[in-house]
Amino acid sequence: DRGDAWAFCAFESLVAAMRTEGRVLIARYSFRKNSPPKMVALVPQHIDGSMGGNNCGVSFLEMQYLPFAEDIREWTCASLPVALPEQHDAVSALVDAMTLEMPGSSLSSCALISGGVAGHSPFQPEDNYSPSLARFYNFLSERAVNPVARVPAPGRELRALIPLAKTTERVQDARLADRLTAAFGLQKVEKKGKLKRFWREAIAEKRKIQSLGEVDTKRIKVETVKKLEKEEDEEKVKAEGSQGIGHVGSSGMALPVGPPPRVHVGSVYPERDFERWLAHKAGGHDVVGIAIEQMCGMINRLAKEGEEFHPKALSCVSTLRRGCVSEGEPAAYNAFVRNLRLGITKYQAQLWEQVRNAALGLITDRELATSTVTAEEARAFLAGETFVAAAGLTSGSSAAPVALCEADLEAMIE
Repeated sequence: DRGDAWAFCAFESLVAAMRTEGRVLIARYSFRKNSPPKMVALVPQHIDGSMGGNNCGVSFLEMQYLPFAEDIREWTCASLPVALPEQHDAVSALVDAMTLEMPGSSLSSCALISGGVAGHSPFQPEDNYSPSLARFYNFLSERAVNPVARVPAPGRELRALIPLAKTTERVQDARLADRLTAAFGLQKVEKKGKLKRFWREAIAEKRKIQSLGEVDTKRIKVETVKKLEKEEDEEKVKAEGSQGIGHVGSSGMALPVGPPPRVHVGSVYPERDFERWLAHKAGGHDVVGIAIEQMCGMINRLAKEGEEFHPKALSCVSTLRRGCVSEGEPAAYNAFVRNLRLGITKYQAQLWEQVRNAALGLITDRELATSTVTAEEARAFLAGETFVAAAGLTSGSSAAPVALCEADLEAMIE
């Protein structure tokens, strides 16, 4: 920091002492806050300031990374063959022919034009400014003054850096290409393009090859997977048949009841899972109630997820209603739909609108005899009206309705 005289003096003294003693500093360097440190060497450097008009010069420490033993990778490739004398001569002639030679008078002029220091070659980037950037900024200046200005032709500073005509002539006159080809045995290799193939092309080619050849019937093998699956299905049907009404086995004794199955209605295919568990009649356990409960919970979960899941939830409601009708469980479905109609959340209210538009209302006594909901009540429920049951009999009624007993209900189901 040149603003701090003591810090500047201490740094200059340290660099001067290191250069005098021929020493370097070993330090740990972290280029980011939480990055692991790296071992580096700080080498003292000093640039004389006489060229730029600064008499004191600039001192600095140049950082060089020091690799550890595990960072060094041994060269695993084979050594190059020993070069022959004619190969050395051919390469030396190529380097001499490609040497960039600039006229003595143009060295200082090109350097000054490109913004560098007089007396230096324009091919030393550290002593010259970029001619491409100079041309670009000149064009921006012209475009700011003249909106229709075009890109100017390369100037002297750029043309001075392209002395390739004489170099090319020297290379061609010396026939260096023939000498290098003869000395090293160079050959032109055409790179084969890799064509992109698609699966349909490969399949078509394979079918074409198979259609041309003869079929060996002795090598054809019959798959036994389907046969084994058929035998397993038959055994399963027999096992379920043995646990039929009364669960009586072939010996006349009741078969033991196993542990209850783990009923699960997933979120990927809830309709398929629900119907599969309704069809599950083996094992002596009633899983219908658990399946209905899980299906109702899945519908509420899909409703809370958002509007994009409402079509799937509507399909689950339709499957739930159909399953409750087939299994004689109208009360469970009717209770679920009544709770859904309340619209406790915004998403439940939106789902109820879709359920009402799909006419998935209450299960009536016309659909299922065990239901206590009349058709008029179901209509009023979908319409959002308040249904009031008749308090007494009409004048045309001859007898009061009698509640059915359990035996009558069982007889109606049979």
